[in-house]
Amino acid sequence: MRIPKAIRGHAVVKSVRATGVTREENPEVELVLTIELPGRAPFEASVRQVLSRQVLHNLRPGRPVSVAVDPDDPARLEIG
Repeated sequence: MRIPKAIRGHAVVKSVRATGVTREENPEVELVLTIELPGRAPFEASVRQVLSRQVLHNLRPGRPVSVAVDPDDPARLEIG
């Protein structure tokens, strides 16, 4: 999924939970994040996304990640 006109920002992982779904041997996870975008107050959001096991290995509570957020719907976001 790519978000047109996405705002790039940073987030901190609060929690990571496997959903039990896999696609092409990659797990879907639900992440709860604290997101910081330029010119906006920090907010918490959750996202479900299929991630490679290599990427998932680096996602732990407290770790920073890059995010792309829909400016019209901040609940629509993706990692990376």
